[in-house]
Amino acid sequence: MKKYPVILYSLYALFHVSFIGVAFFIDAKYPDKIFDLIEYRDFIPTTKWVALFGLLLFVLNGLYVLAGQKSLRKDLADMEKEKNLFKAKMYDMQEAIKGRQSEEVSNSPDDNITQ
Repeated sequence: MKKYPVILYSLYALFHVSFIGVAFFIDAKYPDKIFDLIEYRDFIPTTKWVALFGLLLFVLNGLYVLAGQKSLRKDLADMEKEKNLFKAKMYDMQEAIKGRQSEEVSNSPDDNITQ
């Protein structure tokens, strides 16, 4: 795997693991006290920026997938052109062989004897 996707997926995994860790931490500290979470309101702007970072990672991942698909389509088109080229060469070779065989049959000594 190339270096770029490994770094991107590592950041993506770290982001999700850290969000899950924070969720478990808050759940362990305040299991049934939803109103006690109001003291964490100072972290809401930070949470927004972290969520935007996660969204950016998601968009980068989508762009990376689209770029990979575009590259695969280009490779497939190149292979299709190459396949058609090889088919044309094989057809030409078969026609050349058929032409030689028909010449050999018309120039055979048995034909000269009957004439």
